[in-house]
Amino acid sequence: MLVLVAVIFDAKGIVVFVVIVVVLGAVSPLVVFCIGGDNCDFVDAFAVEGLIVVLVVESLIVVEGLIVAFVVEGLIVDFIVEGLIVDFGVEVPIVDFVVEGLIVDFVVEGLIVDVVEVLIVDFGVEGLIVDFVVEGLIVAFVVEGLIVDFVIEGLIVDFAVEGLIVDFVVEVLIDDFVVEGLTVDFVVEVLIVDFVVEGLIVDFVVEGLIFAFVVEGLIVDFVVEGLIADFVVEGLIADFVVEGLIVDFVVEGLIVDFVVEVLIDDFFVKGLTVDFVVEVLIVDFVVEGLIVDFVVEGLIVAFVVEGLIVDFVVEVLINDFVVEGLIVDFVVEGLIVDFVVEVLINDFVVEGLTVDFVVEGLIVDFVVESLIVNFVVEGLIVAFVVEGLIADFVVEGLIFDFVVEVLIADFVVEGLIVDFVVEVLIVDFVVEGLIVDFVVEVLIVDFVVEGLIVDFVVECLIVAFIVKGLIVAFVVEGLIVDFVVEGLIVDFVADVLIVDFVVEWLNILSIECFIVLSVECFVVLSVECFAVLKDVVLWVVW
Repeated sequence: MLVLVAVIFDAKGIVVFVVIVVVLGAVSPLVVFCIGGDNCDFVDAFAVEGLIVVLVVESLIVVEGLIVAFVVEGLIVDFIVEGLIVDFGVEVPIVDFVVEGLIVDFVVEGLIVDVVEVLIVDFGVEGLIVDFVVEGLIVAFVVEGLIVDFVIEGLIVDFAVEGLIVDFVVEVLIDDFVVEGLTVDFVVEVLIVDFVVEGLIVDFVVEGLIFAFVVEGLIVDFVVEGLIADFVVEGLIADFVVEGLIVDFVVEGLIVDFVVEVLIDDFFVKGLTVDFVVEVLIVDFVVEGLIVDFVVEGLIVAFVVEGLIVDFVVEVLINDFVVEGLIVDFVVEGLIVDFVVEVLINDFVVEGLTVDFVVEGLIVDFVVESLIVNFVVEGLIVAFVVEGLIADFVVEGLIFDFVVEVLIADFVVEGLIVDFVVEVLIVDFVVEGLIVDFVVEVLIVDFVVEGLIVDFVVECLIVAFIVKGLIVAFVVEGLIVDFVVEGLIVDFVADVLIVDFVVEWLNILSIECFIVLSVECFVVLSVECFAVLKDVVLWVVW
C-alpha cells in the first residue's frame, strides 16, 4: 500500500489535507478533511483491504488494528510492516517496536490510543476498557483484571497486555523494547519507567512523591532526588540511587545494575545482559549466570559469580545485590525495603524525624542523616545509619554491618562474614567459609577462593596470589614479584631488580622466607628460613 498526502490551501487560507491511498495499482476513494475552518473539524474514514482507518483532527486514532500516521506538532508517525508496529517521532522522537505479538507504547491487542492536549478517548474492545485523561488527571487501564492508576503533570500511558503492565512517562523520551518477553527500558533526564512482569509491580517516584505497592507481600519503597527505578522480577529486587538515573534489570534471576549521568542502553539476548554507560563508563556483563560489574573513577567493584554477592558503592550511596534468594539492599519476601537518599526517606520519614512502622508484627525504625535505623524482621534487628555511621543488618539470624565513606562494613550471608569499606579501608569478603579482603587504592587485597589465599595490592604494595595451594606474589612498580606454579617458585622483579626462577628442587624454600625478601634488604633473610637456605646453598654448591 502506498499513501500519498497533498496539502491544499483554499481561498480563505484554510489547510485541506488530501489523502490518496493506492492499493495494488488501484486508487481507493479519496479521504479529504480540513483543519482550521469552522466546518472543517470532522472525522472521516476509508477502508483498504478490510482495514478501517479513522482519522481525527489534531490526533490520529487507529481502530481495528493497524496502520496510520499521527501528525501533530510532535510529528509522530506509526508504521506497520508485516504485523510489526513502529512508532517514529520527529523532534520528540519515540520509537516503539512490537515483535512476535508483544506490544509497546500505545498498542493493546490491536488497539492504538493517542491522546493530545485535552482529548479523552474511551475504547471498549473485547471487554477491555481503556480510559485516558491528560494534564494532571488519572489514567486508569483495566485489562484482564489488572488496574493501573497513574498521576503526573506530563503525559503517561499505561498498558496492560496479557497480564503485563507497562507504564511510561512522556516529557522527555522513553524507548521501550520488548523482544521475546524481555523488556529493556531507558529514560532520559528525569523520568523513570516501571514495568510489571508476571504479577510483580515496580514502583517509582517523580518529584518527591512516593508510591508504595504491595504485591504478594513484597513492598518496595523508594525516594528520589535523582530518580530511582526498582524492578522486581521473580522475587528479585534491585535497588539503586544516583544523581543521574539508574535502571536495574532482573532477568532469569540475574541482576544487572549500572549508574549513569547520561543515557544507558540495555540489551537482552538469550538471557545474557550487556549494559554500557556513557561518560561515567560502567560496563556490566552477565553471561551464563555470571555477574561482572565494573566501575570507573575511584569506585569499588565487587565481583560475585555463581550465587555470590555483588556489592557496589557510588560515592556515598550503597547498592547491595543478592542473587538466588539472598537479600537485596535491606529485606525481601514479605519484608520491608527502605531506601534513604540524603534527607529523604521512603516510608514517610522526612526532616530528621523518626517513624516506626509495624508490618506483620515487625517493627521498622528509620532515621535520616546521622541517626540509627533499626529494622526488625521476623524477630531480627536491622540497624542502618547514613553518613559515616554503622549499619547492622540482621537477616535470618545473619548480621550485616555496612558503613559509608570510611568505616567498616561487615556482611554476614549464610553464616559468612563480609567486610566492605569504601575508599581506604579493608574489605573482607567471606564466601563459603572463605575470606576475601579487598582494599582500594593503597591497601592490601586478600582473596580467598576455594581455600586459596590471594593477596593483591594496588600501586606500590605486595601482591601475593595463591592458586591451587600455590603462592604467587606480585608487586607493582619496582617491588618483588613471586610466582608459585604447581609447587614451583618464581621470583620476578620489575624494572631494575633481580629475576630469580626457582624450579622443582628449590621448592624446599619456605614461603615465609621467600616473601621476606624486599628491595631495600634483598640480602637479608629471616632466621626461620636461614637453615633451609643454607641446606639449599650447600646442596647447590655440592
